[in-house]
Amino acid sequence: MFLLRDQNYRLSSAEEADTAQRLPRGEMTELDSDAEDGVGLVCGFFYFKSGLSSLIIEGLPDWIILRAGDPSLSAARVLFELILEECRQASPSTALLERLSHLMFLYVLRQQVMENHNLGGLVALARHPVFAMLLDQLIECPERPWSLENMAACTGLSRSAFFIKFNELVGQSPGQVLLALRIRHACQLLKNNNTVETVCAAVGYQSISAFSRAFAKLVGMQPGAYRKNHEGR
Repeated sequence: MFLLRDQNYRLSSAEEADTAQRLPRGEMTELDSDAEDGVGLVCGFFYFKSGLSSLIIEGLPDWIILRAGDPSLSAARVLFELILEECRQASPSTALLERLSHLMFLYVLRQQVMENHNLGGLVALARHPVFAMLLDQLIECPERPWSLENMAACTGLSRSAFFIKFNELVGQSPGQVLLALRIRHACQLLKNNNTVETVCAAVGYQSISAFSRAFAKLVGMQPGAYRKNHEGR
């Protein structure tokens, strides 16, 4: 199970969630590999860099479950067994556990890409060195006056070749992706209680009315209302 957001959760053998919440919490004890019953837990954490990595993670659901009986995840199951085996060693290798965990998460990501076309486009850009560099710049500097020409210049491609290749990889135009990135950044700034005027300039808009129209089209409400809804959260 991969929990990709900070959220409350409880593990229980109860069939109903309400019943699980009423049961007393149990104490965690050391994993016993020789135990014949009970549930053994091996836990770890992933740390993602800001920018492109966090953008991809945002496209994933709040939690992902890999089921042992799923035949499409047989390779991931083998990796998990290797992780367990390493944990049983007298002196487990941190480096080896990290590599195995990375590999297992790649299987998770591949499964999600197959089910989520939009996420697949971002991953395709991330795997393409030239376009990944451009995407990092769009994320880091959404306020720049990006045009099709200067985006193409960042990749070393002609305007037409860039537009065609970008659409092939993502399934969306560069302008659509830029708009989505700007509105995503605007949402983050508004949640942090920045004024609409400040956010408008921070995401590259010269006109508050133009920014408000673009924001409302993608988010479904005006930026001022969005900011108010997140006050005090």
